[in-house]
Amino acid sequence: MSTDKNLKKMNSANIWGFFLLNLLIFSACFFGSVLEEIPEQIQSFQIVRGLGILAAPILIFILNGILTSDQKAFLVFWKVRNTLPGHRAFTKYAKIDARVNLDRLVQLHGDLPTDEKEQNKLWYRLYRNNRVETVISKAHQNFLLARDLTSLSFLFLLCSLGMFIVFNFKPSFIYASIVIFEYLIMMRLAQNHGRKFVRDVLAIESSN
Repeated sequence: MSTDKNLKKMNSANIWGFFLLNLLIFSACFFGSVLEEIPEQIQSFQIVRGLGILAAPILIFILNGILTSDQKAFLVFWKVRNTLPGHRAFTKYAKIDARVNLDRLVQLHGDLPTDEKEQNKLWYRLYRNNRVETVISKAHQNFLLARDLTSLSFLFLLCSLGMFIVFNFKPSFIYASIVIFEYLIMMRLAQNHGRKFVRDVLAIESSN
């Protein structure tokens, strides 16, 4: 658990940057005139920026805590049950990665499970045994970051729906289009990193 927390802490700066980027997009869509006045009010802007830096850890904590891990996984993979790639680690991903030596995995762990829940249990045990490997740690960090950015994109998407009630159609449509595109990109990125994470664990384990 401590390893997961450390990886999430390492990702906090990127998550905060992503939030600021989306705040800028939101401001540009609905308050464009305010942005034009920033150079004339640079002192006030610096004060707001300083307050933002102080509030960053709290905002990230709140935003990341709104959705559970299972809900975030659903938003990435769109599966209600047995959501994660680890649930298909041996029946799918071990077979399509040239780095994975299936015979070695059988030698080490006996007949490999075909039940999805059992696959994920064994895969997670292999991850825990190899989590200090640099390749695996980096793959895990990338997946957690992409997953969290996907969940944030979904929250921005929900926010965009409310903008149709508060603002005119045109800026609301532009903002909604941007965050929908952003969510789809982040979702695809998280899917790729999640599958790579699973395959990297299997590759490292089968090379032992």
